[in-house]
Amino acid sequence: MRRGIDALDKDIAVLCVSEFCKDIERMGIKSRLTEYSVSAVGPSETSAKNLAYAKKAGHAVFAKIQINSSWELSSVPMLPLFDLVYSHLENLKKVGVGDYMMSWTLGGYPSEALGLAAAFADGVSLSEWYKDSYGADAERVHAAVKEFCAAFENYPVSMEVLYFSPVNLGYGNMWEPEPSENESAMVSWSFDDVEKWTDPYPPEIFVALYKKMTEGWKNGLELLGSVNGERVNRLRLYAEAAYLQLKACLNHTLFALYKRDIPANRQRIKEVLKDSEKDVLRLIEVQRKDPAIGYEASNHYFFNIRLLKEKLLNLDMIGRQIDAMK
Repeated sequence: MRRGIDALDKDIAVLCVSEFCKDIERMGIKSRLTEYSVSAVGPSETSAKNLAYAKKAGHAVFAKIQINSSWELSSVPMLPLFDLVYSHLENLKKVGVGDYMMSWTLGGYPSEALGLAAAFADGVSLSEWYKDSYGADAERVHAAVKEFCAAFENYPVSMEVLYFSPVNLGYGNMWEPEPSENESAMVSWSFDDVEKWTDPYPPEIFVALYKKMTEGWKNGLELLGSVNGERVNRLRLYAEAAYLQLKACLNHTLFALYKRDIPANRQRIKEVLKDSEKDVLRLIEVQRKDPAIGYEASNHYFFNIRLLKEKLLNLDMIGRQIDAMK
């Protein structure tokens, strides 16, 4: 990349994906990012060195970052992961980067996270920002967000997970009790080929990481409790939508694995179906409150209320078919 930087005219700015080539490890599984991420705080050593090199050579430098959402969960317009975002901005500042490309087709929602970036540029500390944004509820909101951040750092990031796992389409995927030969495709049209969309994570590690995420996210939601106010209510709504999407990916994974031996896993399958039905009913209520949930500009609606109602029929049909199988 430095040869490319050397060949540029000095009035050409240099931009890097902040997390490009960042090495991560999740439950002993090592991987390297080639995509932007919210769960793995940048910048990578590669991007930091290249941006510093470009700046020293006289170029304006920019980091491509995501602070609202990423392909890790693009069907929710804003993920309340403010502490991770603030850490990322601090890290970029340390290497001399203060300008950003802040969204792709996803991530541009006018949310508190964008306001946080603006406040950071003005020198506002994280604790001051929480107080300014949430007033008397600042400590409780911050405690909840810390739970969300700690949970999300377990995200099993890889290109295969981001593009082929069910995390974005979620319950918009229709399931079948019979084995499917369809191959999962972008973005999040997932079928039975679990090993494809969990790669490089073995399915059991993928499931364990998702359980960590959903359990931690649930703890954060419980901390928010009955705190009210327009901003807190919106944060809680998006946090709950994110939780339900993570649950959808987990339940789809479990269903696809369990159905490989239906007689041995009949009860487990029925439990997954029951849990999914509860989630879908709640997701319908959540989306009714804010139709931005489920939408992403390049894919349009990953799911809408009509599709979620179809999912309820799908779950009921599978339950009856599973009961009838020997």
